[in-house]
Amino acid sequence: MKKILLIDDELDILEILKEFLEFRGFNVIHFDNPVKAIKNFHPDYYNIVITDLNLPDMSGCELVSKIREIDRNIPIIIISGYLEDIQKENILTKGASAYLEKPFNLKQLENLIEKSLQGVQSCNIQPAEKL
Repeated sequence: MKKILLIDDELDILEILKEFLEFRGFNVIHFDNPVKAIKNFHPDYYNIVITDLNLPDMSGCELVSKIREIDRNIPIIIISGYLEDIQKENILTKGASAYLEKPFNLKQLENLIEKSLQGVQSCNIQPAEKL
């Protein structure tokens, strides 16, 4: 079973993503605080990291940098409500594997996880259309 480290400070989003990913067969370890997530991060334990960009105490970019200091190869997906082109470049430069803009549907996230686990760099995922 693949293990996901999930970080988001919005508890409702964290819970929805956790439940969906567990339903899809992933083992999800989740944190609402990036500092706690880093303290609990160990190389080779997780298969992928999914984190929000805007977090308290540490930005998603800082989190990516700290994870890269520990594990240079783990796929990292950044999710955010709004990303300017310069932010997208910065995220990828810091070491994120991909990003996903909100709003997104859960199938988009699942597809991006699968591609990231297969080593496909899929960094241009656009927001889902609102229904």
